Amino acid sequence: MQTIVLPIGIGEKVYILKRNSYDEDYSISEETVGAVKIDENNEITFRTIETSYVVLKIKDEGKTFFVDKKEAETKLKEYPVIIKKAFIDVEINFFTDGDYRLNDFNKLGFEENGTGYEFKKTFARKDLESVQMEVRDFFEEVVTSLHFGSSKYYLMNSFYEMYDRAIHALYKEGVFYDSLGGNYEGTDISFEIREEV
Repeated sequence: MQTIVLPIGIGEKVYILKRNSYDEDYSISEETVGAVKIDENNEITFRTIETSYVVLKIKDEGKTFFVDKKEAETKLKEYPVIIKKAFIDVEINFFTDGDYRLNDFNKLGFEENGTGYEFKKTFARKDLESVQMEVRDFFEEVVTSLHFGSSKYYLMNSFYEMYDRAIHALYKEGVFYDSLGGNYEGTDISFEIREEV
């Protein structure tokens, strides 16, 4: 009997290489493996939150990347090395006190932590303008996914003000930290821009 050792396991962090539809560039996201399978042709696939991927290996800082299965079947078998030049490290914590919730938090990349939600990710693109746009779009999606209790709509204004300050810093300062106090202490947003020369 042939013994097959799977190169990836459930719960393992993987880097997904995806083609962007709007600019034909590639972006990289870190996701968690939820299931792994091998078919009759010994093709190994795994599923993260909502998509199946087939393994393709690329040499880029010693990491193994994966691409969408349909892309792998119809396009190149190997992709060129992609060197990312601009990075934005983002960290978000929401302490809800039971007064608001984040809709579709899993799709946004957040995790529940018992008191609310938390998020941590490094966004990477080939230039600063592209990664700023990606983070700006993400922030907008997050703030519009917040749902507040009927008597807590004043909180909406606080979050939108924080969002406005974050967008300003994204283009003017390159580093940012802001937080809410009172019953919502522990709610904060921070990021830092890094560039490679």
